[in-house]
Amino acid sequence: MSAETPEQVLATADQDVTEAETTVTNLETRVREGDQDVTPDQIEEARSTLRFVHLRREAAVKRADQLRQEQVDTAAALRRDAFLADIAAYDLGKIPELQERIQSAVYELLQLCAGHSRVLTGHAFRLTSYGSASTLPVSADIGAGSGTPTTTVTVDGTVYQPADGNSAVKSALDAARQRHFEDSAKQDARADAEDQAFRAEQARKLAESDARRYGTPAWDELPARRRIAAERQRGLAPAGS
Repeated sequence: MSAETPEQVLATADQDVTEAETTVTNLETRVREGDQDVTPDQIEEARSTLRFVHLRREAAVKRADQLRQEQVDTAAALRRDAFLADIAAYDLGKIPELQERIQSAVYELLQLCAGHSRVLTGHAFRLTSYGSASTLPVSADIGAGSGTPTTTVTVDGTVYQPADGNSAVKSALDAARQRHFEDSAKQDARADAEDQAFRAEQARKLAESDARRYGTPAWDELPARRRIAAERQRGLAPAGS
């Protein structure tokens, strides 16, 4: 992108037009006031120069438009590259692999719980099938009755109970969702802050551009309505202000 700015291109062209107009005016004024030293060739040359610089001014307008478009395209390219860099960390192509890992983990958890419960139930019946109490610190309780019966085995004071694989899976998924919601809330807050900072920076750049374009030494010298319009355009001021 060129180092020159649209404002510089237009300012140079405007200065050339002003100087050429001044030259023509001065020469014509001298003739009207009786100056015999001014020749027709001088006036014609000055008028020709004025016509030429007006053409150059039209070219400068096109060049300024081109430079503004380059600025827009450069900014868009930077935003595109930033997007591609950020989105690369969240490759949706990994979804099948992650799904497979989840399926494997859920399958392993269900198998673990089902196997534990199967062994527990099978041995509980065996431990209670001898008809007389053992002197060993081993006991089993076969659940019965209404509700959800629970079979337990106690060995050396440790109580073994059936494991509910479905409940374990649901608990893990609920915990994962809760963690996701909490992290997403933090990330959304950071994204909102970055968006506000971006809007503020765009408004600042727009203010500087307006100040240069209208020939004012600073943004504060622009009419208040221009400042409000620029802020509203970037979402930094209420629509009714």
